[in-house]
Amino acid sequence: MLPTIQKLLVHILEAEVCMNNILSIKNLYCNYNQIIALQDISIDIQENSIVALIGANGAGKTTLLKTISALHFPKKGQIFFNNQDITKLKPDKRVKLGI
Repeated sequence: MLPTIQKLLVHILEAEVCMNNILSIKNLYCNYNQIIALQDISIDIQENSIVALIGANGAGKTTLLKTISALHFPKKGQIFFNNQDITKLKPDKRVKLGI
């Protein structure tokens, strides 16, 4: 079953058991003008895990990656990297943290 435009299918394969979230996305919303690209996306990615982001054309995969790397800023929601809120950090600051 393919995801709707608002929802993404995120499949996490554990490479090694570890309880620390290296990346957490909480209630993320992103728009392009009046078009909703991401709606209420929440993801926790643990250290040492392998992640695949899968979805149909227009599902929001690229928007999510651009938002994580600060090439697009969310309308609301938060992004945490190593428990630090990076939602408002610019791309160069995120790169220095290891994104």
